[in-house]
Amino acid sequence: MFNIDAVPNVFYLIFANAFTPMSAVGGFAGAALAEIIRWGVARGLYSNEAGMGSATIVHSSATNEHPATQGFWGVFEVFVDTILVCSVTAFLILTTDAWMTIGGDEASNMTAAAMADVFGSSLAGMIVTISLFVFGFTTVLMVTYFGEKQAEYLFGHAASIAARYIVIAAIFFGAIGSLLFVWSLLDIMLALVVIPNLITLVLLSGKVKEATTDYFKNQFRQGHEKVTEKQDRYYQ
Repeated sequence: MFNIDAVPNVFYLIFANAFTPMSAVGGFAGAALAEIIRWGVARGLYSNEAGMGSATIVHSSATNEHPATQGFWGVFEVFVDTILVCSVTAFLILTTDAWMTIGGDEASNMTAAAMADVFGSSLAGMIVTISLFVFGFTTVLMVTYFGEKQAEYLFGHAASIAARYIVIAAIFFGAIGSLLFVWSLLDIMLALVVIPNLITLVLLSGKVKEATTDYFKNQFRQGHEKVTEKQDRYYQ
């Protein structure tokens, strides 16, 4: 295992600097704790889309015996994306000290530098390039699908076709536009999506609780009993 001896210190850095941020390191030098949390939450939402309501467009097209089943898949995907993938990336950067050698204004290069420290520059560059291409391409497909389905629901099939061209134009604009302006615009658009969705979640919390309780009392128990019956027949 590479740099396994540095893992305990990584946990210390994460928890210590979460509440007493280092003023000399990172992209938020001298920022208050509230500002750091604000940026962390915003970037986290870009990663897992929790609370945005967009993933429900895909989940709603799935077929399950109980709605709570698909809900748990939604929870699972957030866990994999944030707790596993993002945490592994953070551990890689912290264990190789890439965060100390690269400034916050070049934070996008930290992952590549950390991988280069472990795998070498050539292999690291290939891994990062392929990963960025796959992540970017799948994100474009996802956003296009979301845009099409929302436009189709609101304005009909013709609007879904127009939505494709809007997405293509947005991709081009994002590629040539100022990074600071793009992030600021995305933050505003994110708030416009999250706020009404969170209000809706609060209003529907009773139904969510009802469905979850029903799942564990009935569906989950029945499924467990069916599995037990199959196991009993197998071992007889």
